[in-house]
Amino acid sequence: MDQLLMNDLLTKEASDLMLPTMFAPFYAVSADIAGIGYSIFFYEENMAPLEEHVKLLAVDGLMPQASSIQNQAYPYTTEVYAVTRGDQPKDSLAYRLRAWLRSPHGQELIEKSGYVKR
Repeated sequence: MDQLLMNDLLTKEASDLMLPTMFAPFYAVSADIAGIGYSIFFYEENMAPLEEHVKLLAVDGLMPQASSIQNQAYPYTTEVYAVTRGDQPKDSLAYRLRAWLRSPHGQELIEKSGYVKR
């Protein structure tokens, strides 16, 4: 693929931008002194290695943290659902997993794992 000129600078090859895992974008951005990226809060807080030069950014004066995500004050949040088909047998693995996630034990584990719940 040909590289393009932008403001007299060559753009990166598209293959340089294709990263195979969730860790790869984090490492690519964190290794670049001028790098900026977007990740989910859970990933940055719980799965990515802590590195001094990686900083979270406030949006409209609000930092991404559990409380601002939980009350939806932080503007970049999303709901995550566990759903099953209505005709799913009650003894199916999908139905049983959904039921367990909604149970007190499942809710406790979701909270302990670092996901933010409302």
